[in-house]
Amino acid sequence: KGDVGFGGCFEVTNKTSVTRVEKNQCLCEAGHFWHWRLKNCVEQGGWGYECGFFPAEHHHRVCQDGLKCQPVGGKDTYKSPGKFEGTSNAFPATCVICQATDHCITGEARQAEECLQEFELSGQACVTVKVTLPPFFAHAVAQASHTATAHARTEATASATAQATAN
Repeated sequence: KGDVGFGGCFEVTNKTSVTRVEKNQCLCEAGHFWHWRLKNCVEQGGWGYECGFFPAEHHHRVCQDGLKCQPVGGKDTYKSPGKFEGTSNAFPATCVICQATDHCITGEARQAEECLQEFELSGQACVTVKVTLPPFFAHAVAQASHTATAHARTEATASATAQATAN
C-alpha cells in the first residue's frame, strides 16, 4: 500500500518478476578479466604493465597474480572519446609486486573472489495496481440572459436562468 496524494492510496494486487538463472561459470578464465566496454576477456598484464588506462573499477583485476595496479602519480591525461568521455576515471598506473600489507589474493581464491558470472534473464515483469481515491464532488451554476429587439409591430424580451448540481 502507498499514498497517491489527495487522500488516495494504491495497493499492488498482482505482480510477476523476470526469472534469473545463474550460469555456473566465470565469464573469463583465470589469467584474464572482463572488460565491460569491450565486452571481452582481456589477458592480465605482468610487472610494469600500464594498467591505469583501464577504468578504475577494473584496476584490481588488470594485473597478474602477485601484482597490483599502483598509481604512479601525475594527472589523468587519458582521453576516452565518444559516449564514455569523462567517465572512465583512468589515471597513470602500473603493475607492481604486491607487498604483504596489500593483502593481495592469488590463484583459485582470487578467481573465486573476482569471478564475474553471467545471468540469464527471461520472462516479463508486470504489476497490477488498484488506486482508490476519495469521493469527488463538483457544483456548478450557470446563468444566462439575452435580450432581442425586432423592428416590427411587436417587441420581444426573453430572460432565462438555469441552475444545475452534480454529485
